[in-house]
Amino acid sequence: MTRYYIPGEQLPHEVDLAEELGISRNTLRSALTGLEQDHLLNRIKGKGTFVAEREKPLITLLLPCENFLLQESRSAYILRQIYTGVFRAVRDFDCRLETIAVSATNTPTDITPGCLDSIGKDSLVIFSSTWFESIFQQIHERGAKISLLDAQLLRPELFPFTKNWNIVDFNAAGETQLAAELLYRAGARRIAFASVFVRRKGYPTLAGYNQVCRAGGLPDLSLCCDDNDLQGNVLKIKEMYQKTKFDSFIINASCFPADCLDLHGLLDLPEKVRIIVTDFCGYRQLPHDIYAYSAHNPVDYGYEAVKTLVAGTENQHSVYNAEFHFVQNQQKVNYA
Repeated sequence: MTRYYIPGEQLPHEVDLAEELGISRNTLRSALTGLEQDHLLNRIKGKGTFVAEREKPLITLLLPCENFLLQESRSAYILRQIYTGVFRAVRDFDCRLETIAVSATNTPTDITPGCLDSIGKDSLVIFSSTWFESIFQQIHERGAKISLLDAQLLRPELFPFTKNWNIVDFNAAGETQLAAELLYRAGARRIAFASVFVRRKGYPTLAGYNQVCRAGGLPDLSLCCDDNDLQGNVLKIKEMYQKTKFDSFIINASCFPADCLDLHGLLDLPEKVRIIVTDFCGYRQLPHDIYAYSAHNPVDYGYEAVKTLVAGTENQHSVYNAEFHFVQNQQKVNYA
């Protein structure tokens, strides 16, 4: 005999239910106690036994500080896009959402004591970038299920904490590789490349660039920039051009001012130098004089982060590719 009870529905009295099932009351009580311990039933004194309501999964998004999403910065803009994707997935998968600010000062080394006390082994947690490195061990020890976004700068000593985490990344090496290949096919033989973290060991953007240089026998004209010193970057690039006379240029969008509409003028480059801007996002204006740009969609990362957590997935690495757009003819190029 099979009968279904929906969440919130009251079960028959024990005497009636035992008779209906053809078992003793002691056997029934033992079974009901087990179901209650598994949070499948609720016993309310004076009212009866009810099928437990399904608790919606709670997604926790960690923020660097309380007002971070309101800030006017590139990283805040990207996190707002991620939040949009998280919110859409929470709606689609019938979850709840909370945010936890981990620092009062937006400083990775100044983590607010007790901010992670609510996180445990049943928690579903999302955070973006290695800004949160200082709390990796705490999160790992609490046994929470994690989706980490943008882990390309992850230091090897942190791997033991993240081995069971879901990782959502974009293909930075492929992005730079395709940019260099597009310029090479257009006849460029002295391709310069500027980005932040270029000299950091294992950083994938440089690997993609170097692969094209090695295959084509091209010189390595890479330059490490600082996203906190945009004017300094401009001076470095001007000096590099005077020394190398590169014929084309790949530049990460974080290396020059967000309001720049004329990169050739800003960098004192001849018009014949083709420029590709990588890692472009809607936070900034698009220079009108460039050859092409690449863009990725952080909304997708946020959605994927929730999707993998709700599915109970662990140790999944999802990689997203950017799209290239040629400014002159609006042509779009995808890569694998």
